[in-house]
Amino acid sequence: MQQNQVKKYGNANRYRILRIIGKRNYEIVCAAVDMHTGEKVAIKKINNVFEHISDALRMLREVKLLR
Repeated sequence: MQQNQVKKYGNANRYRILRIIGKRNYEIVCAAVDMHTGEKVAIKKINNVFEHISDALRMLREVKLLR
């Protein structure tokens, strides 16, 4: 992978961001609409998730609970 290339997971063009719900030091949560299904979703972007092991473990627990 080239240095300036960013790996994307999923199709970012599938969602239309409606508004920012909240911001914290290491994350941002947005309300969005899935353009294929019309379903309203929340998207959480986490910056530098592996910078601190305690933050990474907290995020892992949250993902497991949401599943």
